[in-house]
Amino acid sequence: MSWKNFGRIWSQTAPRSGFCPHFDVLEDRRLLTTLLDGYVETPVAAGLSQPTGFEFAPDGRIFITQKSGAIRVVKNDQLLSTPFLSLNVDSTVERGLLGIAFDPQFTTNSYVYAYYTVPGSPAHNRVSRFTANGDAVVPGSELPILDLDPLSDKPIHNGGGIHFGPDGKLYVGVGENGVGSNAQSLTNLLGKMLRLNSDGSIPSDNPFYQTATGQNRAIWALGLRNPFSFAFQPGVGTMFINDVGQADWEEINDGIAGSNYGWPATEGPTSNPSFREPINAYEHGPNDVFGSAITDGTFYNPAQSQFPASAIGDYFFSDFSRSWIHQLDPRTGVVTDFATGLAPLPVGLGVDHAGSLYYIAIGYGADTGVLNKIQYTGSQPVVPIPNSPYARVLFNAIFQREPEPAALSSLSLALAQGANPQQVALALVTSPERRAKAVVTAYQSLLGRVPDALEYASNLNRLSSGSSQENLRATLLSSAEYAARHGGTPQRVVRSIYQDLFGRLPRRTELNQGARRVASGTTGSLVARLIASNEARSRLIVNAYASDLQRRPTSLEVRATLTQLSRGVSLEQAEADILSGREFIARSGGL
Repeated sequence: MSWKNFGRIWSQTAPRSGFCPHFDVLEDRRLLTTLLDGYVETPVAAGLSQPTGFEFAPDGRIFITQKSGAIRVVKNDQLLSTPFLSLNVDSTVERGLLGIAFDPQFTTNSYVYAYYTVPGSPAHNRVSRFTANGDAVVPGSELPILDLDPLSDKPIHNGGGIHFGPDGKLYVGVGENGVGSNAQSLTNLLGKMLRLNSDGSIPSDNPFYQTATGQNRAIWALGLRNPFSFAFQPGVGTMFINDVGQADWEEINDGIAGSNYGWPATEGPTSNPSFREPINAYEHGPNDVFGSAITDGTFYNPAQSQFPASAIGDYFFSDFSRSWIHQLDPRTGVVTDFATGLAPLPVGLGVDHAGSLYYIAIGYGADTGVLNKIQYTGSQPVVPIPNSPYARVLFNAIFQREPEPAALSSLSLALAQGANPQQVALALVTSPERRAKAVVTAYQSLLGRVPDALEYASNLNRLSSGSSQENLRATLLSSAEYAARHGGTPQRVVRSIYQDLFGRLPRRTELNQGARRVASGTTGSLVARLIASNEARSRLIVNAYASDLQRRPTSLEVRATLTQLSRGVSLEQAEADILSGREFIARSGGL
């Protein structure tokens, strides 16, 4: 959507007569709100002043951000009269208070984070941490953790979405401020997805940590125009980034570390291998005079399922200009209409623990913003979510951390609906979070460092495209960097390779033969043979059994797994087999 139309909508506070014909059309549509059969919409809060989004607190309260700098609280379905917080912000056009997030440890530390525009010449956007005391902020508790680059005189494309990911890091979506070239530069934070520790420091495993400098090391992905919002899928960790387009396309992008989404070189579908193509993009259309703007999206993976079981795992997303909500099945890519004719100018979506879908809209004129709730009251059976000991233990085994409540519920529901434990285990073992950890671990163990941005992104892409973790390790073991790190001479390189693969030094014959291969420049073929050997694979099998079952495998189990691997079964699949076997399920306490 062009920034002029988007900005005019944001800044509009006059009575209805001051609106352009496009808004009249939207208001007419509001009278014709249409939902799928069995769904009903009810108001939760009204009289809001230009809301920009909302977030559920762990205790169920709803915190609403208003463009002018106020955070309002809905408690027990009532909008409290006193704001939680009132900030001094620059609210010109698309600037203002734009995002809010709760610390993963909110129940103990009471930390709340906000993204807003600081007035000044020039203005700039900031992420600050505040401490809550009940329904009010602790006076003087603001702690700025990130001050972004100075803004140009274009008061547009600020982004503003902030969320904590499943890894406990704070992710920040930042627009390119109307300057497309910003999105491709590693010398500023504009047009990017950022990743921070909760105190504002920068994680050393960020993909551009080695290539960017200063606070630009916070860059996690680039090539974005205006990522006004994004969402994480509970239980899986999948991240979808909603990027507001310009003239032709709106995008939903798969959030993967180190990715380049192509702006300003491309928008919408692309075949350029340098850029990550959207997983879904919808076109404005030849008759869409006033454009479109994807403003939010949310996964339906609540702690308690209220919608029909077919909605579990789907992604609901809204359009600011068209006032609709669509439903995307990420597994098939199929998009269906869910709701049309919503309250005018929707800007936020979310799902509460009880499984209701909420949306917030700006409305027309001053103080006409609303927060509405969509619930299912139809006759399709709603599947109850049981507690699954297996789901919790499985998640811990794969990610070495506790699952979020919504993640545990999502996995439990899938198992209750008949999902094969092997498929569930494989989905987690091959998830972006697990593979990202595998890449970082391989570099740290073999090269003694974290991968740079290009290495990080390219290896994740290879793993996603079917390459194996054995291939990743083989590439590192065969590299000149590995050889230099281990002394450089053929004999020293061979000793290091054997130590890393087998946990032992080579025998004399192995050392001599290996050294000749290294000296002749055929280290790659040597490593490929060794890494696929029964000895190397047996060591991995032993380690997997020790980690997942707390015991050594029998010789029969080792031989059986080696046979599987020789027939083309991946190591990830072999691990999923262990994690979905009777012994692991029994140890966990059962499905």
